[in-house]
Amino acid sequence: MNKTITITILATIFLLKTSKVFSQYDSLVVDHAVWIINGDDPLNTPWPIDIAYGYYLDGDTVYNAMTYKKVYRLILHNYSQTNVPNYNPYAIDTKFLYALIREDNKRIYAVRFFSDNLVDPLNHCIVNSEYLLHDYNVLIGDTVHECNMTSYAIIDSIAYPSVYGHKAFLSQNFITLLEGIGSGNGLFENFIPNVSGFWQMWLNQYCKGDLQYCGLGFVSINENNFNSTFLNIFPNPSTHFCNISAKSFVHSTLKIYDLTGRVLLQQNINEQARINVSALKEGMYVVEVRDEGRSVKGKLIRD
Repeated sequence: MNKTITITILATIFLLKTSKVFSQYDSLVVDHAVWIINGDDPLNTPWPIDIAYGYYLDGDTVYNAMTYKKVYRLILHNYSQTNVPNYNPYAIDTKFLYALIREDNKRIYAVRFFSDNLVDPLNHCIVNSEYLLHDYNVLIGDTVHECNMTSYAIIDSIAYPSVYGHKAFLSQNFITLLEGIGSGNGLFENFIPNVSGFWQMWLNQYCKGDLQYCGLGFVSINENNFNSTFLNIFPNPSTHFCNISAKSFVHSTLKIYDLTGRVLLQQNINEQARINVSALKEGMYVVEVRDEGRSVKGKLIRD
C-alpha cells in the first residue's frame, strides 16, 4: 500500500476516534460522587494544608418544582493529626445538606443554602436561589462567566483525557473547567488566580462510589446526630449571644466549627454555656459538645 495512503488512513482513524471520545459527555450530577477539597489560608505559609472538607452527592429531591441531586458537605476529621492509621488521612466527622444541583444540556445549575467565603469570596452568587454553576458547552475562544469567579477566563485549549480521564477546559494553562467534576478547584470552588487575600482551594480527590469505597468512613457511629434531644441552641439564628444547653454533659468541651471543620471557639461546658458569637461571620456553624466517648452536634446560624 502506498505510504501516503497509509498515513492518510491512520490519520483519519485517529481523528474519528478523537471525535468519538470528545463526543462522550461525562455527566456531573450522579449519585455517590465524592470530592475532597484542600485549601491554604492566605495569612499562612502554603504548607501544610490548612483546611480539608468534602462533598457527597446522594439522592434526589424536588425544589421549586424542579428535580435536583442533593449535595452534602462533609466536615472531615484529620487522622494524620491524631496518629490513627487509616488508608485515607481523613474521615467524616459530620455531614449536612449543603446544596442542590441539576443538569440540563451540559449546564450545571446549583442552589446553595449557605453563604461561604471559601466558595464565593466576593458574595457574587445568590443563596437559596438557582444560579448557573458550570457550562460545559464552551469552546476555544469562549469567555467563561461564572458568578463566583474573581475574574473571567477565556478558554484557549481543551485537553482530553485529562485529570481523572475527564475533558479539561484550560485558560492560560490553568484548568478552568473539568467536565463531569467541576473545575480544577473543586465542585463549587471556581477558578481563582493567585490573588492576595483569597483562600487558594484545589481538588485533592474525586471518586465515584459510596463513601467507604472512596476511602471515607465516619468517626462516630451516628452520622446524623444534628438536632439531638440532648442539645439545645437558642436563640438560633443569633447575632450577639446564644445559650447552649447540653443535657447530662457535665465537665465537657464545647467547640464551634466553620463549614471547613476549623475550630473557631472552644471552652468548657457544664450542661449550660452562654457564648458570644458576634465575632463570627454570617453563615452556618457546627456546635459540638463532647465528653469521654460521646458527642452531640447542632447547627448554629449567625445572622
